[in-house]
Amino acid sequence: MRLVEFVKYIAVVCFAILMIANTAFSMNVSCKLETGSFDKNRIEFQASEFSEKIRSTSLIITDINWSEKLFPQVSKNFNKGGVTYLKNGILVAIACHRNKCGKPARFRCDKSVSEIKAYLTNIDEQPITQPTQIANEQKAKLDAIYSATSSSVSMTNTATEQTVRLSASASRWQNANSPQEAQAFANDIQASIVMFMAIAEVIEKQPPTLKDRVLGIVTSEIKRLQSEKELLQAQLTNRFSTPIRPTNANLSVSAFRAADTFPKIPFYVPGTNEIGEMLVVPRITDEGYLQYQFDFLDPTATYDKVRDSISIEHKNVDLMIGGLQKVDEWTLVAQENGVTRRVEKTSACIPDGACENKVQGVSSTEVVFQIYEDGSTAGRIQRNKGQFSTGYNMSVESSILLSAYLTYMRDVGSKEFNIGVMSDDEVKDLFQ
Repeated sequence: MRLVEFVKYIAVVCFAILMIANTAFSMNVSCKLETGSFDKNRIEFQASEFSEKIRSTSLIITDINWSEKLFPQVSKNFNKGGVTYLKNGILVAIACHRNKCGKPARFRCDKSVSEIKAYLTNIDEQPITQPTQIANEQKAKLDAIYSATSSSVSMTNTATEQTVRLSASASRWQNANSPQEAQAFANDIQASIVMFMAIAEVIEKQPPTLKDRVLGIVTSEIKRLQSEKELLQAQLTNRFSTPIRPTNANLSVSAFRAADTFPKIPFYVPGTNEIGEMLVVPRITDEGYLQYQFDFLDPTATYDKVRDSISIEHKNVDLMIGGLQKVDEWTLVAQENGVTRRVEKTSACIPDGACENKVQGVSSTEVVFQIYEDGSTAGRIQRNKGQFSTGYNMSVESSILLSAYLTYMRDVGSKEFNIGVMSDDEVKDLFQ
């Protein structure tokens, strides 16, 4: 029986190794016993398990459950311990049982300390630099908001105040507590991949001037999500000794399913510590018209998480798409000309012509292009309620992804709506 279980264990380990080998974003560390005694002559780690020891050149892993790591299908005992990986290439492993620790065992690994440190640097979040007290508050909120898989956040406020770049790749799937939870995370990532692939197909059919830039951003998002999926599969398969892979690979993407799988767009309110997510959902009004509801969410709110909503009719979606795309086009113009002045320019107004004279009783929606003193740029969706205006800033990359999503909804979602409102005779007329 033990032989069978051991064979199962070997099979699981081999599967994990193969998964790890297939992705450039994970690193397997294999260590062979050189001196001392240990339960196994060879142990495997993921580079992501290591962390740098404070005021030291060494790497460490603390609170390892050796029983779970070495014999996941055999032993239920809890033999804790840890490792220290010295800069000289020696990994020291210690195992403890019932508060009694054995003698350290020394291993030689196939990856050096410097290689692992380089890997950790590459997958780590981008540095967050903020000189004001708002920084700490924003970082805490960002950590709470972007704990789930979503597009990367890239936010710029003013030249002197703050610059925030954060990757959501450090996702909460890393804290999965069960194979079932890990499986759900894998399915979520796969759903987003399918969504972006559907969007890419639509963007391929657009004019070349639009296709190249937008498709590049969409493709990079697909690659990022695929890499994250592979990393998830490798790490969580190894952790739970159960193959983790998406079970929803063949998803059909309907307009309303798209709204569920398209990542929320991060936004921030300049000059404040207010940040949140924007969600776009297609809706059919009681009168039977298709419109797109832009919900600006504050996930940290206790009661009402929707702080604002903007509805854009389907007939105006081209204006919104064009305005978002101009944010990218004008960014290139600003960079080519070295513009480093505070400038704002409206790239779209819905309804057309209603934004110039703001008067009480008239509402409008603007897409605004912004340049800051350091040359950085951003997009802004602004709601004008009479003479009162509320704006939500987003990165150029987020603007492009949002325009791609709306393009998809315009070309695919509207067809779904049209079929839904056609009479039987009108549908039959399609087949003349």
